[in-house]
Amino acid sequence: MRTIRRIWTRLFRGIYSAIADNIYEPLVVKTAFPLFGKDLPGRVLEQGRRAVASAAGGPIIDLPVGTGYFAVDLATAHPGIVVGADVAWGMVERTRRTATEAGASRLIPLQADGFHLPFADGTFAAVVSSNGLQVMPDLAGAVAELHRVTRPGGSIYVSIPTIPIGALLPRAISSRLPTFFRSGRDVRDALFAVGFTSSILTRTRFAYLIMATREN
Repeated sequence: MRTIRRIWTRLFRGIYSAIADNIYEPLVVKTAFPLFGKDLPGRVLEQGRRAVASAAGGPIIDLPVGTGYFAVDLATAHPGIVVGADVAWGMVERTRRTATEAGASRLIPLQADGFHLPFADGTFAAVVSSNGLQVMPDLAGAVAELHRVTRPGGSIYVSIPTIPIGALLPRAISSRLPTFFRSGRDVRDALFAVGFTSSILTRTRFAYLIMATREN
């Protein structure tokens, strides 16, 4: 799995950096997200505002931040720090420009590996992961790292578009599929497996929105 992670990191770092400026938002955010999730962009913005409310001024991390399309809204509404992390340097630079243009001074863009975040345990009052887990090769490893940096009592807010053929298969098979083909139930169960609890799962077309809490 470590080898797969390294290959994924190199591949997607290059791809997402290349499309950060002119392709990602019109193709992915404004076209693919509504196709998969109907009103998904609006739902993600609402989810971010819930994260702001639950964080109560504490630090928030948005991973992967992408172009900052959603993180700027977070940082504008939040009185505390918002870290926008992404493995792709091109996305980080685009987020930096987006934040500057929007006057979102509390948004801190950072290039970071989602499997090895440079933060102490329990750093963040809330974690936001908008439309990114579906392309990460190790769902269990990714959510374990997000759990590590979430403080006890903090919450995680996940949005994820999928083609959930895994919902039609036995759990023993569906759990081995790439995340993009797994059901919202599988993603929620991955959160439970690393220690998140009290989950809320909603669906909009082929996208899922999940909120879960770290109890301790």
